[in-house]
Amino acid sequence: MIKDNNCAEPTVTVENEKQIITIGSSITTGIAGRQTISVEKEREILNEIERHCKKWSIIGNIYVAFIIIFGLAAVSTSVLVSIYTGNEQLMQVSTIKVMACISTISLGVLTAFNLVTNSTNAKNAWRSLNAALMLYSAGSISIQQLIEQYQKGENQFGNFGFTYGTNSDKPATYAHDIAASELERKQREAEIETKRLKETAASQMKATAEVEKKLNGSQVKGDEILLSN
Repeated sequence: MIKDNNCAEPTVTVENEKQIITIGSSITTGIAGRQTISVEKEREILNEIERHCKKWSIIGNIYVAFIIIFGLAAVSTSVLVSIYTGNEQLMQVSTIKVMACISTISLGVLTAFNLVTNSTNAKNAWRSLNAALMLYSAGSISIQQLIEQYQKGENQFGNFGFTYGTNSDKPATYAHDIAASELERKQREAEIETKRLKETAASQMKATAEVEKKLNGSQVKGDEILLSN
């Protein structure tokens, strides 16, 4: 306990290697002798971090919703296109083309905007910050450590990217392979039919040649018999 010469209020100073806390004076210092923030400022920072934590949770849920919507659209339309392509009696060609377009757009959105990766980053950032808020409420970490965790979460989101058209992303080719146009389909069918006819004609010619060979052989044997008689 120390009492100054002006008969001021006595103060008690407790020192250790990390903190210096002065009781009874108007100055309070924190870690490494730095002045601590006020209670009002700490509450303001805490409210701001809590607001960002809620926003990250909403962003993660939005990403998940987009992944479900576009994923289901891409898969369902691709399956329907692959089933009904070539069966114009069950579904019109124009409808098949519309579904192929939906499939292409859905796959393009999923891959071009990296929705799956962004969703994972948003969820991980929210989990880390939410856990840090719980630790701060329990008194396990300080406001400075909470701010550091918030900064790590911001970096975890990464930069917004647009990667459409890269080698790893070719949704248009995929949809084109599934939903070929009617003209291309007819051309393929015509080529297959022509090939089949050629193979049939070649088989018939071969069979005819074998029959003629057998007939010629029988005739030669008959002539030999007649000559021997």
